[in-house]
Amino acid sequence: MVKKIEARVPIEEALRRPLERERDHPADLRRLLAAASALSDPPRFDVVLVDRKGVPLSGEWREGIERSIAGCPSAALARETLREDAGGDALGRLLRSLTSEAVFLVRAGDSLRPGAIARAALAFREHPSASLLYGDEEVPLAGTSRTIPLFKPGWSPDLFRSSFFTGWPVIVRRVDAVDAAERLAGRGASALYELLLRLHEGPGAVVRLAAILGVRAEPPEVDFHEEVDRAMRGALAAWARERVPGAAVEKGRIPGSWRLRRPPSGRRTVSVIIPTRDGGRWLERGIPGVRKEHPLEILLADNGSRDPATLRLFASLEREGAARVLPFPGRFNFSFMMNEAARAARGEFLLFLNDDTEVLEAGSIAAMAEEADRPEIGAVGAQLLYPNGTIQHAGLVVGMGVVAGHLCKGMCAKGAPFFVSPLLPREVSAVDGACFLVRKRTFFDLGGFDAERLAVSFGDVDFCLRARAKGLRILYTPHAVFLHHETQSRRPDLDEREVAWMERRWGESLIEDPFYHPGLSLLDEVPRPRGWRRVR
Repeated sequence: MVKKIEARVPIEEALRRPLERERDHPADLRRLLAAASALSDPPRFDVVLVDRKGVPLSGEWREGIERSIAGCPSAALARETLREDAGGDALGRLLRSLTSEAVFLVRAGDSLRPGAIARAALAFREHPSASLLYGDEEVPLAGTSRTIPLFKPGWSPDLFRSSFFTGWPVIVRRVDAVDAAERLAGRGASALYELLLRLHEGPGAVVRLAAILGVRAEPPEVDFHEEVDRAMRGALAAWARERVPGAAVEKGRIPGSWRLRRPPSGRRTVSVIIPTRDGGRWLERGIPGVRKEHPLEILLADNGSRDPATLRLFASLEREGAARVLPFPGRFNFSFMMNEAARAARGEFLLFLNDDTEVLEAGSIAAMAEEADRPEIGAVGAQLLYPNGTIQHAGLVVGMGVVAGHLCKGMCAKGAPFFVSPLLPREVSAVDGACFLVRKRTFFDLGGFDAERLAVSFGDVDFCLRARAKGLRILYTPHAVFLHHETQSRRPDLDEREVAWMERRWGESLIEDPFYHPGLSLLDEVPRPRGWRRVR
């Protein structure tokens, strides 16, 4: 079992340490190059410079690129450059003219770390099905002479379809790129980005290298260009037209992001299931907003309410036909109550929703159902905000805190954290049961929540991990936004037996989250570089 030893350090030191670790010391670089050279059949690379408008391809910069690959005899700098807005014909022609196994695409002005080629060579041999590699970057901090590490999240197709989060450099397997480029003949300025979209499909097609591969010339906030954004949005639209008939692409919540809208496969009927006990004052605030979302039905799973005002509200809702009350007297068992309420539900989809929540954005339930309608999605979670506007939930990270922690908790909802943005949809390990939407058939195919061993806590995390073990994906969407007073109607109560069961059942799965970055701290729910080491 791997134990985590993490020390809290000042943020300045936390940002500096990864750069010091990642700047390959001569001995480390020699070992890395030796490992790549020892491969029985090391891949050959062409480094292609991507020409951007307004960024000159200076001789000094080219020399810097040549120096960074000098220690790798299997890499060569291609003579021909590629315009970022090149059409499909030019892109295909360039790829066919090369003879290497893989192609490093490096943007004008950016540079490579000396060990980047060797890391890519080892990765391609370790992951023979990979078509595309990406890694971390060192980026300048605006208004200063400092640089900081930009750690990239683990691979998520939905995140890639909403933003170009992989950044540069990207490394593509040439034969796969040539095949994909053949379908881009006649395409305009979006061809390069559409090529990358076509390469990301299939299991194991994309691999994240948790190491700094490149050094960016401009700060991220300066490195946004409207014409590039239009090209990328156009690429996504072209890709979607072939795979999602009737889909549309809209602008996302932050510059440089997009939202892929999918048409319904049928009428998406949602049963909203709300557990409660004497929660009348919260239900009076929350149910009107839920009703405006036009769910098929609202089911109130009542755990022995005695409050007269709550009982009067129940009677009123049932008279109006606005809700059904399902009684669950006795000891509180969240998982059992939700399983039984789900059996009574008539909708195709189930939304488990805490009684102390309120819909903040119209269309939130429909946005969750839109994502859950995809056959590969196991469950969908929403953005949950505290009454002061800060984030309560933007996806869960396993291994953070006790079993799992809330990413970006307490951060400003409108802000854009440097390492992970709560304003972008992405795949996560788990989502919070306080607002949890799942297809009813999927819920019962996976056995529902574990009412025997996880009566109160972690039923949501356990379900999500079981779904992922069956090949389903768990999705967080920022396009569904709810207010969450969090445990105002019931205080949190962690049972050590439930914690122990989760650790026994999932073991190593709780050590490192595949969608987070191993260089980010598990002590803080706000993403920041770690200050810890691991020992066995």
